Amino acid sequence: MFKRILLAAGASAVLLTGACSSGTEPDDGCTELFNTRESSRGDTIVTTTGLRYIDLVQGTGATVVSCRRVLVYYRGILAADNTEFAPRALLNPPFAPGRNEVIDGFEQGVIGMRVGGKRRLIIPPSLGYGSTPRTNPNTGAVVIPANSTLIFDIEAQAVEQ
Repeated sequence: MFKRILLAAGASAVLLTGACSSGTEPDDGCTELFNTRESSRGDTIVTTTGLRYIDLVQGTGATVVSCRRVLVYYRGILAADNTEFAPRALLNPPFAPGRNEVIDGFEQGVIGMRVGGKRRLIIPPSLGYGSTPRTNPNTGAVVIPANSTLIFDIEAQAVEQ
């Protein structure tokens, strides 16, 4: 099923910072990630790294784990003013949490999700882009200001088995 979903996907990823190698194995330099709960406030889970997340829909499929590729839909919003900086799109190619292919908060935030699940990530600057603003490569306009807290709504579509 993972390959069928992957083959059907045709969108490009905005968040990728490196290439996803095929056949990711846990012993190939991938770092095992954990979502260690520090506390919770209502529906919001706060991890020891400062990531906050809310499970909007509990999935029933395979569980997302470190070092196994996952295919997700995502939407990105600036917490400061609710500006959408990334409209809903498929993150393709899929990424493997623990391989530093996307920002830390996104990698940590998918761990433990199940296929079919929806989660809102609230990522502090330290787990996002930090003090480095992100600009549109075509216009030079700042898309994500420095020190921004980011909100991502993500949906797990498939996990590599």
